[in-house]
Amino acid sequence: MEKLKLKLILPIILALAISAIVSTTVLFYYLTQEQDSDIRYMLKHQEVLFDVQSKNKLHIMEDMVSFLLTKDGVTNALERKDRKALLELSIPIYNFLKKQNITHLYFIATDKTTILRVHNTNAFGDSIDRFGLGKTVLTGLPHKGVEMGIESNLVLRYTYPVKKDGKVIGYIEIGQDVEKLLTEISDILGSYITVLVPQNSIDLAYYCKQKQLKEPKKYQFIGNYAVVASTLSNSGIIKKGYLEKELNIINSLSDDFFHYKKDMVDASGKTIGIVFYSQTISHDSKKKLIDALIIGSIVMIIVSLIIFIFYFEYIKKIDYTIRTQQEELENSALTDPLTGLNNRRYLDMMIQKKMATAKRCEKISVFYMLDIDHFKLYNDNYGHQKGDEALIKVADILKNHIKRSTDILVRMGGEEFGFFGIFENETKMIEFGHKILRVIHGAGIVHEFNKDFGVVTVSIGLSISTCQQNKTFEQLYKEADDALYISKENGRNTLTIYEG
Repeated sequence: MEKLKLKLILPIILALAISAIVSTTVLFYYLTQEQDSDIRYMLKHQEVLFDVQSKNKLHIMEDMVSFLLTKDGVTNALERKDRKALLELSIPIYNFLKKQNITHLYFIATDKTTILRVHNTNAFGDSIDRFGLGKTVLTGLPHKGVEMGIESNLVLRYTYPVKKDGKVIGYIEIGQDVEKLLTEISDILGSYITVLVPQNSIDLAYYCKQKQLKEPKKYQFIGNYAVVASTLSNSGIIKKGYLEKELNIINSLSDDFFHYKKDMVDASGKTIGIVFYSQTISHDSKKKLIDALIIGSIVMIIVSLIIFIFYFEYIKKIDYTIRTQQEELENSALTDPLTGLNNRRYLDMMIQKKMATAKRCEKISVFYMLDIDHFKLYNDNYGHQKGDEALIKVADILKNHIKRSTDILVRMGGEEFGFFGIFENETKMIEFGHKILRVIHGAGIVHEFNKDFGVVTVSIGLSISTCQQNKTFEQLYKEADDALYISKENGRNTLTIYEG
């Protein structure tokens, strides 16, 4: 009897075991394929985000060149090759660019020799032989793209020809080290990016000559390639073996890494290297996979349902995360992180539409420049944290009083704010400006070092454009800035209208 039970039980056990093994194998294959698909989905979005971030940075570079050329004296200083004047005029712009992780700012003569590297003032007078600059010289048009720098590093560059009376008098070039750009993307997605170029494309001797170093810059060489940019903090992770074996067919760096490979193309359209987008599999993901397999070997129907729901939600979460991060990335380019107000870039995007609305409605366009009085003294005596709190309070006051659909309120930078509004007449425009002065003064934000008032106050300069005048925003901006200067000179906490 016992032997019969054994004969009946053994086939059942064997069938159950085979069924469990087959079911587990199928489930394992399904789960690993889903995981691989998710990883590759994330890797693909790294490439997309790289393109989006590159375009955003190039837009910033274009805007900064345009803004730089609105400053009085820049064009003449470039024509005179006046390094001292160019440095003084461009330092505020360069400091802003550094906050955006943009690393390079050049002024270049018409013969392609450097007049000034704002990012490295000791290096000038050398001749630049890059495709982008050559293309701009040849065509007289701006050029943008990735190129190799003298440090054998890759730089995203925007080159602009500066003209006076229709004649090119020099060039302005802004650039960002690609490694900085890759770091921003890695921080957003929690992934890794590595760029390799052929060893023979790196001129170490030229680099040493330019930098006057005793030893060349040290690179990690892998086969015939050199790592010129990588967000992998642990250089030991970049193992020679996985690249030396199959540079053309890469599936994984290790058990925890997946890759997506793409050619790196420079400004001339030439392939100069390889970009590896890498993504890790987290420890939690591994554990969930194992747990699912164990449960699946016991109750496959229940586990299948759980796995389906889990992965469906998991994919939705990844998709939501990516979309949210992309939206945050786009918004961050238009928003001041401290006050939550829009920034100058947002103003530049919207101003033409708003001014067109004013003209169509036969109303006047008004631009106010507001500057907190003696704010440096506030920071020096109360500390920068209190200074930030004061900026936030002023921004909140402005937000509470400037909220029409036609208004644009921005933080221009530092303690300076800008406001564009549409008004029916000059009386209402002036009344509104004085109202702003009153509410900020009346807020009673203590400022003992604003001696005439004892509290935080602002000075305002404003300019107007009627339908008949048809001024450009650049004119409005400059006139408001000039009026603001007069308000400062007239004792502060006052409003001045530009009168020409």
